[in-house]
Amino acid sequence: MSVMELIKPSYYDEFHCIASACRDSCCIGWEIDIDRESLERYKQVDGPLGERLRRAVTEDGCFRLTGEEERCPFLNGEGLCDLILELGEASLCEICREHPRYYEWYGSLRKEAGIGLCCEAAARLILKGGSLERTAPETPEPGDEVDGELFSLLDGARDRMLAVLAEERLSLEEKEREICRMAEETQRAVDEGWRWDDMETVPAAGAEVPRPDLSWTERLCRELLTVLSRLEPMDPAWPGQLAAMEGRLPELLAAVPEFLSRHPQREREYANLLSYFLFRHFLKAAFDGEALPRALAALAGVQVVCLRDVFLWLTKGSFSFEDGVESARRYSKELEYCEENLEALERWCGERWNGRYETN
Repeated sequence: MSVMELIKPSYYDEFHCIASACRDSCCIGWEIDIDRESLERYKQVDGPLGERLRRAVTEDGCFRLTGEEERCPFLNGEGLCDLILELGEASLCEICREHPRYYEWYGSLRKEAGIGLCCEAAARLILKGGSLERTAPETPEPGDEVDGELFSLLDGARDRMLAVLAEERLSLEEKEREICRMAEETQRAVDEGWRWDDMETVPAAGAEVPRPDLSWTERLCRELLTVLSRLEPMDPAWPGQLAAMEGRLPELLAAVPEFLSRHPQREREYANLLSYFLFRHFLKAAFDGEALPRALAALAGVQVVCLRDVFLWLTKGSFSFEDGVESARRYSKELEYCEENLEALERWCGERWNGRYETN
């Protein structure tokens, strides 16, 4: 039987749910689909808990959310899960057991695992950063196969991008411009059918080559915020936050240099955030060839998080690591957990690049 490679961030196994200490519980406001195996198991539970379970499950196999907050019916007043308290963690359905972990399969070649930024406990680990680890091989699972040469090209390009982001001698701006250049070269390679070996002709990181202009001008940032404001919000408060940021946009952009000078650790955290976005999303281009839009969407995500950080700093007069965690988490919840929203952002990034940032 063939085996596949498994890759995950070094902080993956450090994650643990902080339960009632979480400020934005994943048991509130999220539709909770119950897998078939758990549904059958719940049917066998007897007594008062069994009756409660059967009342709490909808006909289409979801937990029936309650109240204006749309709480899971088993989330008690102390912010703990009654199912875990009465039956143990093994009683959880798959989505509750796995969240915020995610997995991506690339045919029989690779399985990748990570933790999602929308969880504050995960966000703390992601912003602190880590390396990628190749672990014990996995047994392949059924799924869409990928073109081996295309996968190799994208995988090698992503490795180089992540190496740039780990380079301490480069500023965040230099890293972002290098990522942008490498993403454009990678897209050109995909479009022209290059092999990974051909990519060796692409200048290495830091080489003296023309850089695409990816300056986050007021006009471009305003367009980005407008695009995001038109998407379906996961949190009703999100559109208002975007509008507030757009209303002070010139002030926010002017304040970015001072913000970063006063909080220099944030540059490293932004690089770690960009690494997370690229690790989670870039290699999906193996299924559709859309490498550049995914890299640009990753860069756009960091810019939005930065703008929210500066907004908080100017509004509060202070800024903490936990403020940064909240900015990243809120962005992730809106974009990464609605496929249509993420696709819309990536589509805008691709169109905007071709319309304004195309280089010779």
